Amino acid sequence: MKSIIKNILGLVFYPIKHIIPKTNTIIISSNSANVYCGNARYLFEYLSKKDDIDIHWYTDNSTVKRYLDKKKYNYISLKNPLKLVYVMLTAKIVINDGDAYVNLFNILDNPHTIKICTFHGCAAKAAIYDVKGIISPDEQRSRLNKFNFINFPSDASSTKYADAFNIPKSKVFSAGFPRCDQFFNKKSTEMKYKDKLIGKMLNQDMNNDSKIILYTPTWRPYEYNLPLLDLDGFDQNKFNDWLTKNNYYFFYTIHSTIKPNLLLNNTDRIKFINLNDYPLFDINEFMNEVDILLNDYSATTTDYALLNRAQVFCMPDYEKYWNYEGVSFIPIDEEASNYRDILPGPEVKNFNELLESFIKISNNYIAHTDHYKSQSRNILDKFYNIRNTHSVGNIYTLIKNIISS
Repeated sequence: MKSIIKNILGLVFYPIKHIIPKTNTIIISSNSANVYCGNARYLFEYLSKKDDIDIHWYTDNSTVKRYLDKKKYNYISLKNPLKLVYVMLTAKIVINDGDAYVNLFNILDNPHTIKICTFHGCAAKAAIYDVKGIISPDEQRSRLNKFNFINFPSDASSTKYADAFNIPKSKVFSAGFPRCDQFFNKKSTEMKYKDKLIGKMLNQDMNNDSKIILYTPTWRPYEYNLPLLDLDGFDQNKFNDWLTKNNYYFFYTIHSTIKPNLLLNNTDRIKFINLNDYPLFDINEFMNEVDILLNDYSATTTDYALLNRAQVFCMPDYEKYWNYEGVSFIPIDEEASNYRDILPGPEVKNFNELLESFIKISNNYIAHTDHYKSQSRNILDKFYNIRNTHSVGNIYTLIKNIISS
């Protein structure tokens, strides 16, 4: 019945969406209606201060709504369908940082509403999986190509990703990521690192002398456990003891697409950051407080490289992942033949190596980051143009050009 009603309303709005004049109205959203984070969040807060546009965040989350009400930001929601429909009918621009913009009754599928994708991450891989029951490669390409403009953080990445997703060059632009602008403000990053406000919110036992390890494994197109659990010899109890002894706190996230079968248990030192519980959590804001990023194939490697801080890599399924159909390596230069060649940090093959890496970093942090500085720089040279220090302004310029045209 819902499908029938949806189709009927789609037909009803078909002529209306072409007739209603478009204004300076903009709709923006993250890749989920239940979170407030990512490129879209930073761009939204910047654009909300502009008098020449009328911007609205889309959300269905009550915590996000309370936050936006407190900040006096505009938003639309399914809870107010009349306002939602009106804003959509008058929207000149819709922006999303994933691959699918909000589109009730296909109202925004019209040639008069311009679609902008800020994109969600850029790293040394192009992954277009055939994920059965979720999305096919053709669907991924089709979704992205519904956008009029697609943002990549560097010219080199623009070419590689555009080729992988069959995106015409006319749709590609390079503005940088709004979520990364903050990393170019050294004074601000130092203050956030010192205060550790997010870490203390997540674990009230933390103090200013505590150190933070953030683990950000990406998702796999196959069934998997949290990869750290498959690291040879891994023992959570011993790991928690090590964290306690060395005053470290370990936080981790997971990708929402396909979740791991097994996760770590929450302890006094280990915590899973569940976005259902923390819909306002933004991983880039938290990076300011982090000492070590534990990673695998995630694009967080590129973002964190902007801070020039320590990274460690845990990849027990390396061969399986890179041999999976649809996963391809994007080389930095001719000498890099695989992902291991470009890592801006050590790869650990077992639990002992993991702890040894953390200890080595703790004992001489500057020496460690200096050792991998060239690798971090190589990644940024390829996947993030560090001249884009004001990405929000770059995208605002595009928006003004669209509205005035």
